[in-house]
Amino acid sequence: MMPMVHQPKPVASAWVARQALSAWADLGQWTALRQVVKPDQERNVCIGRVRSRSTSDCILVAGKGCSIQADGLRNYVVAFSGKEALVLPDKDVARIKEFARQARDAARKFVIRGIPEDHVRIRGRCLIVSSTDVLYDKA
Repeated sequence: MMPMVHQPKPVASAWVARQALSAWADLGQWTALRQVVKPDQERNVCIGRVRSRSTSDCILVAGKGCSIQADGLRNYVVAFSGKEALVLPDKDVARIKEFARQARDAARKFVIRGIPEDHVRIRGRCLIVSSTDVLYDKA
C-alpha cells in the first residue's frame, strides 16, 4: 500500500520562499509604511479614518474606531489609538522609544514633538492636530 504523505519538492519550496521574501518590508519604523501603503495626492500615507487639509508627506494612522484630523502638517508621523497618541516629525522617528519612555515616566499617554501641545486636541475618539493655533473639528 502506498503511504498518503505529501513530500514537497525542494524547488517549489525555494520558489515560494523567494516570492514571499520579495514582498517583505521591514516595518520596524513608522516610515517603512511608505513602502507598503500607497500615498494620497499629497504624498500622505493614511490608514484608518483620516481627514487632512494642507497636509503633505505625512504618515497618519488612526486605530479602529478612532479618527485623525490634520491641518497644515508636513513630514510628520501621527498615530492615535483612542488611549495613546503619537505626533512627531518623521526625522525623529528613530527616537520613538526614547520619547515613549519619557512619556511613560511622566505618566503620559501622549508623545508630542515638534509642535506645541496646545495645537493638539482630543475630542472623543478623534485626534485633531494643527500646525497653526487654529484647530478645526468639523465633521
